[in-house]
Amino acid sequence: MLLEIAIGDAYGAAFEFVPERLTRGHRVGPYARHPTHDIAPGCYTDDTQMSIAVAELLVSGASFSRANLADRFVSAFHRDPRVGYARGFYGFLQTVHSGREFLAGIRPTSSKNGAAMRSVPLGVCPHRFTVVERAVMQARLTHDTPEGIGAAAAVALMSHYFIYQCGAKN
Repeated sequence: MLLEIAIGDAYGAAFEFVPERLTRGHRVGPYARHPTHDIAPGCYTDDTQMSIAVAELLVSGASFSRANLADRFVSAFHRDPRVGYARGFYGFLQTVHSGREFLAGIRPTSSKNGAAMRSVPLGVCPHRFTVVERAVMQARLTHDTPEGIGAAAAVALMSHYFIYQCGAKN
């Protein structure tokens, strides 16, 4: 699953926030360079890195808590500070060195899609209630808005739906 997330993220990185006029007529092809961001073709972004942090917490055996999740986000960032984070969030992550510092300093007002992008691994949880509960928890760390929370829960549930083959794919 993480490999598939990384492949899709690396491919889509070239098109994120690019005006439609520049991507119109695009056909699937090799990895491309983003016209303004300094990310090499084929490199995954913060979305994959934060998905890895979520997955690491899931397999660690530690409780799925705000503090442990924040610790994983900070640890993943400092292990490999990579391009793709929003400028302000990147700067914030450079200044924190623990989950406690993260929770004390974060302003979780984003309504963008980051919380949704990193919620795919939560689909492995066997119960839908747990999937939603954890998706909401991780979203509230950075995207405590109706859009951020709703999108994270929807993506986590879609992942769960397909992992557990809850119905047709069409």
